[in-house]
Amino acid sequence: MWTVGAKPAFSHSPVKIRLNNQPTAPDERNMSPHAEQIRAILADHARLLVDVDTLSDEADLYQAGLTSLSTVNLMLALEEHFDVEFLDSMLGRKTFSSIAALSDAIEQLVPATVPAAAAAREARVAT
Repeated sequence: MWTVGAKPAFSHSPVKIRLNNQPTAPDERNMSPHAEQIRAILADHARLLVDVDTLSDEADLYQAGLTSLSTVNLMLALEEHFDVEFLDSMLGRKTFSSIAALSDAIEQLVPATVPAAAAAREARVAT
């Protein structure tokens, strides 16, 4: 029950709604770590019904036209590009649902080569 002057226990965050099919400017996107590379691969392999540049990182790729067959093509292209292999636990609709979800999955799979290379360099310098 609400009382006068009471504030709800939740807060609203602003939501951007695109009312036209104009491309989303890069600064309007959330820019996940691998988003631009994933966008290029989506454009080449996913056969979406809309231009990938009109999608935010959180946009539902299945609503944009991603099918089960194009998901397999997309997965193979991502594995080749990033030199990774999706884990069995990642082979579900949730992983391929958005650019942000794909970026998160890739982030988990990409080896931490930069820190390892830096540690190897430091070990050589120390000897």
